Amino acid sequence: PLVFTQWREVMEYAVNKGLVCSVHTNGTLLNQRNVNKLKELGIRQIQTSLDSHIPQIHDKARQRIGAFEATVSGIRRCQQVGLPVKVSVVAHQGNKEHYPDTVNYFLKELYNSLSLSLSPS
Repeated sequence: PLVFTQWREVMEYAVNKGLVCSVHTNGTLLNQRNVNKLKELGIRQIQTSLDSHIPQIHDKARQRIGAFEATVSGIRRCQQVGLPVKVSVVAHQGNKEHYPDTVNYFLKELYNSLSLSLSPS
């Protein structure tokens, strides 16, 4: 949603209408300006997906070098302003060997709510 140029206006409208809003994002656009605006608007939660605690696995799944670092940095920015983050981890062929380690890493290092699921093999 953060690539949509009018996301701020849309979210502000929804919140002002009394909707409880959360944002589902890949996390790469959670820069400080966007995080501050999301908090200011009253967004209740950010949900983002991470494929692995190993940057190369996440980046490969996302087909973008640096995606892991951008997402984790965005999560930390949200945490700094008190914006709750839920991390979704989907087990798939590219991460299934490291899935338990990934879950433990996110619980220990990022202190987030987790959503876990399996994809068909």
